[in-house]
Amino acid sequence: MGKAIGVVIVFLALAAGAWLVFGGTGGDAPAPSTPFEDAADPRPSPEAREDAAERAPAPEARTAATAAVSASHGGGGGGGDERAAPSIIVVVTWEGTGEPVVDLPVHALRAEGGAWAPRADGRTDARGEARLPDLVAGTWVVRTALGAKQAEVEVGEGESVRVRFAIARGVQVLGEVVGLNGLPIGGASIWLSEPWDDAQGAEVAVSGADGRFVIEGAHRGQSVGASAPGYAASAVVPVQSDAGSREVRLVLAVPMGTVRGLVRDQSGAPVGGARILLGSPDRPFDRRGADGARLRGPAPALVEADDDGRFVAEHLEPGAARVEADAEGHGPFLGEVTIASGGVTDVVLTLPAAGAVRGVCRDGAGTPIAGVVVRTEGGFVLGARQARSRDDGSYVLEGLAEGLAVLGAARKKGVVGVRSEVVVVAGRETTWDPVFEDSGVGHAGSVRGRVLDLR
Repeated sequence: MGKAIGVVIVFLALAAGAWLVFGGTGGDAPAPSTPFEDAADPRPSPEAREDAAERAPAPEARTAATAAVSASHGGGGGGGDERAAPSIIVVVTWEGTGEPVVDLPVHALRAEGGAWAPRADGRTDARGEARLPDLVAGTWVVRTALGAKQAEVEVGEGESVRVRFAIARGVQVLGEVVGLNGLPIGGASIWLSEPWDDAQGAEVAVSGADGRFVIEGAHRGQSVGASAPGYAASAVVPVQSDAGSREVRLVLAVPMGTVRGLVRDQSGAPVGGARILLGSPDRPFDRRGADGARLRGPAPALVEADDDGRFVAEHLEPGAARVEADAEGHGPFLGEVTIASGGVTDVVLTLPAAGAVRGVCRDGAGTPIAGVVVRTEGGFVLGARQARSRDDGSYVLEGLAEGLAVLGAARKKGVVGVRSEVVVVAGRETTWDPVFEDSGVGHAGSVRGRVLDLR
């Protein structure tokens, strides 16, 4: 018995010593790394960082001196170099009252990517805040669905930048959604366009059982549309007011068509994450509103393929429609599909292999020119590519479909443009060096042009 007690005492002593060496405060081993939010982290707490961000000025007034106040740095603990992906926090309040604007769509897109660049989307919560995470460092344009507001912000590696908008009440849209028989349609999704761009927008409301809805904070230059199960989307109706109220009637009369498809590469492998655009942004004014005004048809449908390259687009008007698909690392696809009324149309879209064009922009004396915008020309929307020449005049256009491409180069402030046809070879770089000669072409009294087909 005594021998057993002695063994237990020795074991306990050894265990206590091991705890002191490896786990206790007196040991030499480093403490385990802690997450940023942990109290052991010497950096500011989330509350302190939120307080600092609350005191930051609006992004429109950001300067180098205030940027550090309005941006907080994330990342792992333990002193490592790894940082969290950049993010943008959008805060939206009503002008005058400071009340949060709740459930408002907001988004951000890369400044150099153009209006149809891939974007990060979010909706404000009960505090009027929306977080757009997992971005890449660079310049982003942030927009709200209401208030015709936007701001351009620079987001660095590991930064979380806060953007504030105070939006005016603007126009109150009083609307109703009805069928061809005039009966109300409840549960319809109400869509509001971007300012001065009725091809893109977001859902901002849902019609009630009586078909009615209200939008607060719309502005001139925006348009309203609707969609509901079983129907093609309505024509879009412009707000056309600066203040007060605007009554609109949205009619759903056409059975919807559905396009179900697969996006693949030339080897037949599915392309996950591809974006597909069905319909044209530039539609004719071929409809009539309830007041007799000429209207455009529904906005094009933009959807994204899943990891298996499959997608579904609904609420489409039957008939022939333009279809485009694009994905990083591939050339864009452009074609046409005939959408069946009240049914499902299956399509397979094959993305061509991609090549690149590289060059140097120079003037007639051979001096490199910075700031020249070099871009593709033709019918592409998602697949449009552009780049800006660097200080040494160099540029690179990537993701071009193999084959003949029409490229244009334009200097700032309307100086003479240069265009050329370039043969793009898959997996290779083709050289095109635009030269801006002061030849008088493009000045007063001269017109130069080229007629192209859809491709």
